[in-house]
Amino acid sequence: MFPPREQLDGQWLWFYPVPHGEMPKVEAAKEIYEVVARDNRFAYVVVVAKEEPPHMSVPRVHLGAKPRKELENRLDEVELAIEDGQAERAYLTRWYELFRRSLNRLEDRAERARVGGQTRDLEPVFGLFGWAPTESVAMLTDYARRHGLYFSAEAPGPDDKPPTYLRNPFWLFAGEDLVNFYMTPGYCTWDSSSVVFLSFALFFGMILADAGYAATLGLLLLLYWKKLGQSESGRRYRDLGTALVGFGLIWGMLIGSYFGWEPHEDSFLGTLHALNMNDANTMMGISIVIGVST
Repeated sequence: MFPPREQLDGQWLWFYPVPHGEMPKVEAAKEIYEVVARDNRFAYVVVVAKEEPPHMSVPRVHLGAKPRKELENRLDEVELAIEDGQAERAYLTRWYELFRRSLNRLEDRAERARVGGQTRDLEPVFGLFGWAPTESVAMLTDYARRHGLYFSAEAPGPDDKPPTYLRNPFWLFAGEDLVNFYMTPGYCTWDSSSVVFLSFALFFGMILADAGYAATLGLLLLLYWKKLGQSESGRRYRDLGTALVGFGLIWGMLIGSYFGWEPHEDSFLGTLHALNMNDANTMMGISIVIGVST
């Protein structure tokens, strides 16, 4: 509890956590103060004054009027509540694996029911409804003709919700993976694979910001080039890696950084140094232009 104001001769106690580097300013303010405690970051200062000191470099803290014993009891209650919450969390997470397996079974059952609703089986007639890419219609038509089946294809209606089929050049397949990582585009929406691929590579190069490190990544990519080419997924990410290394090298040379070393301006590498990373206005302008363009 604070002492009665009469015992302080009309003065108030003002409390400040002052960083050690700010203590010279407190001393220069010429206030009546006392450092009551210190830690590795702050000096805890109590100022005695009738009005709040106007020249303190840090804001004061409001401790309230509760006695220390009451605050310590409240701290014990909060710590016990935290421990109870952690114990309850540990108890509830024991069911996580059971819920996950049950949810997977329910999703499988729902998917089988959905697919089952696309078939009709009346002896001796069997019908199947599904979605297929436009380029496969000719193949399906030929298959139906050769096996004596009836086949019909029509474009999706306004109320239909066909699955999304992305079409991109092989070197942009990694862009499809990047897009699908966040959310697969809707059937009627724009395929942003190319933009995401290029912007991802560009911003990677800007974040790496060093041609030396980009060249190191390029050497690692060359080392695993043949191994990555043995599978389709490996070839996808090989193309992505090539783009990342390329943009990293270009941006690193533009900002003149090679393992943190800046070449002399009269050297060949120095002539490629066209951007100053410390020029905040230029960097902000480039970022805005890239963001708007992509």
